[in-house]
Amino acid sequence: MYRYKKGIMLAEYIPMQPDHFTEEKIELRVLNWLAEKNFQLIKRKWQYCNCEVDIIASRLNKLHFIGVTTMQYPDTGLPAQGVTRRKMLSILQASQQYLKRNPEWKEAVIDILTVTLVSEEPKDCIYTRNIRMV
Repeated sequence: MYRYKKGIMLAEYIPMQPDHFTEEKIELRVLNWLAEKNFQLIKRKWQYCNCEVDIIASRLNKLHFIGVTTMQYPDTGLPAQGVTRRKMLSILQASQQYLKRNPEWKEAVIDILTVTLVSEEPKDCIYTRNIRMV
């Protein structure tokens, strides 16, 4: 994108926002995957202060705090590597606050769901269970 200043064109890089249509397709793919695996959706995008959990779901009487990330194909990295330390701390802090407000849950885990994108189309979901911070 270019800007003009007093008749002079200035080249300026403006990062593009993620395509809203692609985000919707990713969310739909994630929700379908969770339904196929018998997860019961509780909340999407649950926030506390500046912290957020992408998905809160339950399965077999266990609460799952799920962080969603994407990975372009082909990518040689591990699926959970797409989650930054900042995002992991955000999920952890939000999940602690959720559990304080909902003490009926006795078991809870933090998981990562990585959506593989092929040409901007969501294809596969890779589920990494019970993430531990190192």
